[in-house]
Amino acid sequence: MASAKPKKKNPRLASGRKRVRQDTKLNAANTSLRS
Repeated sequence: MASAKPKKKNPRLASGRKRVRQDTKLNAANTSLRS
C-alpha cells in the first residue's frame, strides 16, 4: 500500500525526468521512516 502512493506521486512530480527511479527509492525510504 505504501509503495503504491509514492509510485503515483513520482510520475506526477518527475513526469519527464530521469530521476523517477531514484525518487521512487527515496520516497519508499521516507514512507517507511514516517510509518
